[in-house]
Amino acid sequence: MVYLKCNDDYADFDFNLLKDFLELIDTKIAEGDNKFKLTKNECVLDTIEYYAGFGFIAIQRYFHSTYPQVMPDKRKALDACPNGLMAVLNAGANFAKHSEEWPIDQELGKNAEKTINTFFGNDDLSNHPCANKLFALTQSLFFSNLIPIIEEWRNALDSFQSLSESTG
Repeated sequence: MVYLKCNDDYADFDFNLLKDFLELIDTKIAEGDNKFKLTKNECVLDTIEYYAGFGFIAIQRYFHSTYPQVMPDKRKALDACPNGLMAVLNAGANFAKHSEEWPIDQELGKNAEKTINTFFGNDDLSNHPCANKLFALTQSLFFSNLIPIIEEWRNALDSFQSLSESTG
């Protein structure tokens, strides 16, 4: 889905859906966090990890629904985000979707290694990587704290398209 822009305002249906979904994920993660604080039950952390993975996947879905209409080059679209954060968020989704299928006792393929290197960066995410990365990125367990960055990324894409059209 493509967004519409009028002056400095955006009509972006997919972005609004993403915000709503991330708020739901935040609620589920907060419920799990509160339950963990009360019970200290380690299984609750697995639930938080599960929801965190879906937060990254939702962001990736927005990324893939937005960039092709504006900037066909995926690498450039990933790089349009400040500090390369969209590449990290995209790798987080790939990690959440595919890490269970990666062999434990064999060498990883190139895509798996690239995903891990991009997602983990210099962070130690050995236990519950998606939840820990979310905390490393936001200093909280709230995906909604990433919304301004994702919006800034979309605006940067739009600026790039406007610049390309004026010089092309």
